[in-house]
Amino acid sequence: MASEENKKSDNVEAVLQRVDPAKRAFLKALVTGSAFVAPIVTSFSMKGVSVYQAHAQGASDNEVTSDRNAKEAFAPVDARGILDRVAQLPIETWRYKGQAIRHIGPMAQDWSRAFGVGPDDRHIDLIDASGVALAAIQALAQRVEAQETELAALRATLAGLETGAGPTA
Repeated sequence: MASEENKKSDNVEAVLQRVDPAKRAFLKALVTGSAFVAPIVTSFSMKGVSVYQAHAQGASDNEVTSDRNAKEAFAPVDARGILDRVAQLPIETWRYKGQAIRHIGPMAQDWSRAFGVGPDDRHIDLIDASGVALAAIQALAQRVEAQETELAALRATLAGLETGAGPTA
């Protein structure tokens, strides 16, 4: 059994010779079944297709420095305005040229026009995507809360009309 595992490991090693040495050990463990796999968001250059690596300088591939002390030039955002822009943002399915895997999301040019954040109009920084999503969620939460308040008032008015007491204030 150990000999078969060694043979499998040697075959994997031969195939992985073309892979970046920094990624080789992890991929080998993944293929041979000795790695625990958890979903992470990361990107790296694949076959000449440059995929933007969206993490702050000095951070690992799955964490971003978000310490207030590392930031400056704070400005509030208009969450409702962001929600409106998200609602108008074209979302499409697509694949990178020469690849079979399909993705879903906006194009960087549309993103840049809508939000004006990030490194340029060819990349979407995952920090900004997260911020836009959170602002849109906040705007939706505010909208739902306002609708719940209005609905409660309308129900009270309806209940008053049904009992003949008239509208309540």
